Amino acid sequence: MLHLRAAFVASLIAVLLLAAAPAHAVGLFDLEWSELAPGVHVAQRPDPMRYPVVCNTVVVIGDDGVLVFDAGGFPSQGERVLAKIKSLTPKPVQYIVISHWHGDHNRGIAPILDAFPKAQIVGHTFTRAAMLGAPGQRILKSEQAGGVRDTAAEVKKSLDEGKFFDGTPLDPAEKPFFERFVTDAVEHQAEVMRMRITPPTLTFDDKLDIKLGKRLVQLRHFGPGNTKGDAVMILPAERIVAAGDTVVAPIPYAFGSYPASWVSVLRELNGTRYKTLVPGHGPLQTDTTFLDLMGEALTLVASQVNAAVAQGKPAREVFKSVDLSRVEQRFTKGDPILQRFFGFYFRDPAIESALNVAKGIENEKLTEDPPVKTP
Repeated sequence: MLHLRAAFVASLIAVLLLAAAPAHAVGLFDLEWSELAPGVHVAQRPDPMRYPVVCNTVVVIGDDGVLVFDAGGFPSQGERVLAKIKSLTPKPVQYIVISHWHGDHNRGIAPILDAFPKAQIVGHTFTRAAMLGAPGQRILKSEQAGGVRDTAAEVKKSLDEGKFFDGTPLDPAEKPFFERFVTDAVEHQAEVMRMRITPPTLTFDDKLDIKLGKRLVQLRHFGPGNTKGDAVMILPAERIVAAGDTVVAPIPYAFGSYPASWVSVLRELNGTRYKTLVPGHGPLQTDTTFLDLMGEALTLVASQVNAAVAQGKPAREVFKSVDLSRVEQRFTKGDPILQRFFGFYFRDPAIESALNVAKGIENEKLTEDPPVKTP
């Protein structure tokens, strides 16, 4: 697995570089709402690529209560979601569903829980284990110890030197995005200090159906994809699917993932025959085009990595040998910023993840390794 620090920094910069729109007078955690069907509302940030990334949230209002899917990764987001719910209905929040353990989808739900303490937090069994175990605890501890501030200092240094982290020169067009990241890091670090880990109180392994009066909500785990515990929400009557980070546009997040089985997850999602798919981040999907492209890219990674491992190639050679030219252009459309992002957020971590799977190395280890003893 990529070193946590390096992966974290790479993800920050990649997201930053994708922020193609200039800074607007919009708050870091402001949301835009739309109604997908009667009683089904989705929240998205106007600029989804601004760092820190903010997940898409879905609110489902039933006869007796409310279910929220991915209620927020930051307390300020959770507060905005809570205010919206109260403006829509007097009904209580009964369920808060967590799509997976990554903190940008769940560490900001405390304001909603404080307002509705009887609400059940729902997630996959592995999601609970990861939030209580090393993955979730380690990252929050690092961030609250000043990880966001320290990363911003590294970004500022890169900006001052005019070089990217890999030593390549920064294009002048990239500089506004770095500058915005450094500015936003102050508010981001303050927000991190308010976060709480709130693991699921109700777990499932394969499926769980929830009835909100006459409205049926189906929760499904189709296998390891972005994580081992991905949960997706299906509203069969409305043909709406909320996919968490099993789908992220314009380029998927592949750190610590499971490329081969992820392809099967995408097939299952397409099999739901959705009219609207809400990804974990990015624009709504109304057909299978993007999911098909993801599946093609992940298949290329898995097949080429497995073949290289079978030939006994060392990891360095595997990275060099994997060829994604057949799909990269369709993700990046020739945009140099998206090309850089494709490498940092998808290509390299997907190869690393597939290598780990091929070699039997755990991508999401729940316990910390003991300290290495020095003589």
